[in-house]
Amino acid sequence: MSEVQWRGATHRLCADVSGHRVLADVRELRDPPAPGAQVTLHFAPEDAVLLLPTGTGDA
Repeated sequence: MSEVQWRGATHRLCADVSGHRVLADVRELRDPPAPGAQVTLHFAPEDAVLLLPTGTGDA
């Protein structure tokens, strides 16, 4: 876990996964992970949104 942001009713979790930055917006966590903690991320594939860097996708 590289960063945890409190956003009122949600938290944004920022993680490094094999050199890729992964952001997860989740419901407010009672006990959010600390930056530097190792966590397991899991989600339904249909809930994912892949954002490509500018200039790498079809226009």
